Amino acid sequence: MLRTTGRSDQGRTDCIIFSHPALPRLILLSDKSHISKLDEGVPAWNEWRRSNPDLIPDLSGTDFTGHNLAGVDFRRTNLSGAYLTVCEMDNALLDEADLSGANLTGTDLSNASARRANFRGADLSYATLTMTNLEDADLSDTRLSE
Repeated sequence: MLRTTGRSDQGRTDCIIFSHPALPRLILLSDKSHISKLDEGVPAWNEWRRSNPDLIPDLSGTDFTGHNLAGVDFRRTNLSGAYLTVCEMDNALLDEADLSGANLTGTDLSNASARRANFRGADLSYATLTMTNLEDADLSDTRLSE
C-alpha cells in the first residue's frame, strides 16, 4: 500500500493506492464530495451507491457522532478511524467495510450486515449487536467490553 498526499488533477487531496500482482490496482481517493453526498441523507446516499457500485467511498476519520445512519449502505466503504459513536445504524450494510480503528461506542448496529468487515482495533463498547451478521468479520484487537 502506498499513501500519497498532495493535489491530484481532480482537486482531491489524498490518495491511497493498493497494489497486488493478482488483483487490479485500486485507487481510493479521499473526497469531500463523499461526505457532501451523505449530508443529503441516507436515501440519497444509498441511491448514489446503487448508481456507482464500483466506487469505494473514503470516509476515513470522519466524525458522525450521534447521526442517524439507519439503513445506510456502507458496503466496501473506508471508515477507518471514523467516529461513529452513539449512532443509529440499525439495518446498515457494512459488508467488506473497513472500520479498523473506528469508534462505535454506544452505536446501535441491530440487524446490520457486516460480513467480512474489518473491525481490527475498533471500539464497540456498549454497542448493540443484536442480530448483527458478523460472518467472517475481523474482530482482532476489537474492544467489546461494557
